[in-house]
Amino acid sequence: AADRIADVTLELGGKGPLVVHEDADLDAAVHAAVLAIFYNTGETCTAGSRLFVHDAVAEEFLDRLVETAEGLAIGDPLERDTRMGPKVSTAQAERTLEYVEQAREAGGDVLVGGGRPDDASSDAFVEPTVIEGLSHDSAPVQEEIFGPVLAVFRWDDYDEMIDLANDVDYGLAAGVMTESASQAY
Repeated sequence: AADRIADVTLELGGKGPLVVHEDADLDAAVHAAVLAIFYNTGETCTAGSRLFVHDAVAEEFLDRLVETAEGLAIGDPLERDTRMGPKVSTAQAERTLEYVEQAREAGGDVLVGGGRPDDASSDAFVEPTVIEGLSHDSAPVQEEIFGPVLAVFRWDDYDEMIDLANDVDYGLAAGVMTESASQAY
């Protein structure tokens, strides 16, 4: 494109990591995680679709995250109370659900979501989904889903976590939740 000075539109990926340290404000961290993946139904190039949560806070954090995801109002995005609308098309919803099925087949534990809402007004809706127990090299972790699907990884070894956080081909953004500026740096 540069050789011909052609107009280009790039599709860049949203497989960004969100790292939650053991000293993080859990309310703020859950809020950040929900926005990172469920904002715009996960159809965001800067989506935080991989969550790395420290073992010391993982149980409490995941309980809060699941409860928050279950409580998200799904529906017409023009309605004031809606927190998550439909995917851009039924085909994209199907594609997202295929990745969820791949995650199940790969041994992933769907903590919340994983399907269509029972009361959805169209087939373009996908529930906010949180999956734990996947291998980091599995397709649902490595490939762009572009939907409301969050892969969770627990960590206690910083160096291993950083290696995994950086181990994707797509990633335009990252987040770090901690109360320590030096740790974030």
